[in-house]
Parts: sequence; structure tokens; C-alpha cells
Amino acid sequence: MSRGLILLLGGLVGVASAAWQSSLSVGSIEVQGWQLRDVQVELASDAHSAAGAIRVGQLQAPDGAVIGPLVLVCASLRASLLRGDCQAGRLQLAGAPLLEVPQLAWQRSAQGWQLQAARLDLQLDSAGPLLELLAPGWSLAGPLQGALDARAEGGNSRLHLKLKGQGLSLSNSDSSLAAEGLTLQADLHLRQDGRGLQLRGEVELAAGYGYLAPVLQDYSAHPAHLQIDALWQGTAAGLDLRALLWQQPGVGTLQLRGRLRPGAEQVLQRLELQIEEARLPGLYSQLLEPFLAGTPLDELDSEGRIDGHILLEQGAPRRVHLRLQQLHLDDRSRRFAIYGLSGDLHWDAGAEPAASVLSWDGLYLGRMPFGPARWRLLARGGDLDALAPLRMRLFDGAIRIEDFSARNLASPERELGFQASLEPVSLALLSAAW
Repeated sequence: MSRGLILLLGGLVGVASAAWQSSLSVGSIEVQGWQLRDVQVELASDAHSAAGAIRVGQLQAPDGAVIGPLVLVCASLRASLLRGDCQAGRLQLAGAPLLEVPQLAWQRSAQGWQLQAARLDLQLDSAGPLLELLAPGWSLAGPLQGALDARAEGGNSRLHLKLKGQGLSLSNSDSSLAAEGLTLQADLHLRQDGRGLQLRGEVELAAGYGYLAPVLQDYSAHPAHLQIDALWQGTAAGLDLRALLWQQPGVGTLQLRGRLRPGAEQVLQRLELQIEEARLPGLYSQLLEPFLAGTPLDELDSEGRIDGHILLEQGAPRRVHLRLQQLHLDDRSRRFAIYGLSGDLHWDAGAEPAASVLSWDGLYLGRMPFGPARWRLLARGGDLDALAPLRMRLFDGAIRIEDFSARNLASPERELGFQASLEPVSLALLSAAW
């Protein structure tokens, strides 16, 4: 609120001993490139109370885009030079109700200012023109309730925002991000100081659907909880993601830490992903399945658990460690299946990693059943080498694989080599399975 409006409200509203009405045309107000045009302040008072309204003909953004008119009405208004209180406040945009504030209080001092609202009722359906101004191409719909506490002191500013909504929908300009029927609850803290802009908060997603291409999530079946602690230090220094925790019962827990620099040639400088208690089939259906479309793994019935750690540096994978616990993967088209897959997978982009050790209880390729086995492997860069022969039971005989190696797995020029020998197997059984 500009100093001129504060003086007006403080000087006029403070005088409530007699009935009066007042209207003032302020003209235009500009703050950091934003312009309020055709601003009018209307005040009315009797011996017991005062009311007020602020009318803005147009709100113009720094890029020249314009919306309006905006009307803020306070059914009951008390104000002085240092503090004020708006009761039963209503904000309209282009004639449609946008925001209701049962009580809005503000105060100023030599050190700073404070703005508080114990309750906000926002109608996102009416926010279209404002949203187009702030984020072109986005759409929001549904009722959103909340509360805010904003304050500034000594060059630092803070915002505490609580939000709660049910039946919300949203989408961005290319529909790569969307939600439908969303139930959420958020508690967010923003702080601006000499270090940058810090965000800390929690978000609960209790129902509805969320889509982040290519992943579609059902929060009614698998509610999610998000915690974040991040520091934005400008385009040059980038975003310091101190901690991001994603918990989804039946799917898993993911923890991320990292640094992103939008101004650098490689935006993703470093990212660490810790996977805890990731469980199938939830992990497969909620996160993995869309990425596997068109591959032999795109139609699986699955069970089991995965834990692990993944490190990315300069936008590329650097190190991977996954622990598999009793995975059952069964192709719905009956092309293959593996049961009881367990062990540790290690991979490193450069340095020699620890050996990977895998074991399984049974394996099917088509209708050919292979018995339990244990295999030691070394995975480094785009290469994979067996450290020991692999022997698996096959019907009444066995198959033995030696000198297994795979090269350039990440490129189209991949190579695969091995030697296989078949121990005596009944030809009748092989023919029946083939």
C-alpha cells in the first residue's frame, strides 16, 4: 500500500465522530514496473463504523499486459498511520469474486511492516485473467482456502502461507503438468535475505490425479507427502536443493539433494537420489511404467523391494548402487519371468566399482524354465563383464554361460559376446517347450 493511501486512510478513517463520505482519485501508482491505473479510493463512515473500497481500472504488468478492473471492498475498515484492519474484505476481478478475507490486518513501523490474514478464500475459477498475466498458458480451477503472515524487517522479508484445497485442477501451457480432482494441504515458508530466497515447506496430496509427463499418479490410491528445503541464489549461483523428501506409502521414499545453475551450460550440476523402501508393484505402476513403454518391460506384474543411491554430476549418471530384495517380475505376455531376484547392483561411470552379485530362484524364457543361480558381474561405463561362469538348471540338464561381456550398452553400436554350452537335456522336453 502506498504512503499516500496510508495517509488518506489514517487521516479520514480515524475521524468517525460524524457521518461522512469521501472519494479520492489517486490516478496511477507504479511499483517495480507494475502499474495501477485509474485508482480510486472511496470511504464512508458514521458514528459507529467505517467502510471503504479501492477501485483499480487496470493493472499493467512490466511486459505491458493488462487486466482489470479490480475492486477491493472492506465492509468495516479501521486505519491509522501505523496500523489498519479490514473486516469482511472482498476482491473482485473483472466483476467476478476472486478473494474473500474475513479479516486483514496490517501495521507499519520504522523497522518494517507486517500483513496478516487468518483466513483467505480464493476462487481459482475467477483467476484466469490474473494467471494469464503471471503465467501465460496456465489454467487453475477450484476453491482454495488459506492463511498468510507476511512481514519485513531490517532488509529481510518473510512469508508464511498455509493452503488447503479440494477438487482442484490445473494444467500448464503444453499439458506436460496437470492435476484433476486434487486434494492438497500445504504449509510454506519463504524468506528473503542477503543469502537469497529460501523455501521450506510441506505438501500433502491426499486425493485426485497428478500428471508430470510421462508419469500419472493416483493420490487416492497412494497419498503423497513432500518436504522441501531449497535456497535460490540468483541465476548465476543457481538453486541449492538442500533436501527434498517424497514419501508415498506403497511406492517408496525418495530423498534428493543437489545444485542447479540455470545460467550455466549444464543446468544440473549435481544430484543425489536416495531410494528407501521402494516397493513393487506401487513403484512400477506409479513411477516406472511410463518410462518403459515400448520396451520388453512395459507390461509386468511385479513384487518386491528396492533400496539404493544414485549420483548424477554435470547432468550425467556418475554412480549407482541398488539393492534388490525378492523381486518377482512376470511379463503379462508370457515372454519371460524371474522370481526371487535379489542382490546388489553397483555401477560407476569411471572408477572400478564393487562387484555386483545377483541371485534368483527361477527364470523363464518363453516356456523354458531355468533353475536358481548366482552371478557375479562388473559394471563400469557402458560395459558389463561376468566375473564367473553362470550355470542354470534346464529341465533334466543344465546350460552353462562363460566369457559373458557386453560393450557400449549406452550406444547403438552395442556388442554382446558369450560362450554357451548345453549339458545333456531331454530332447522331448526341449521340443515341447519350444
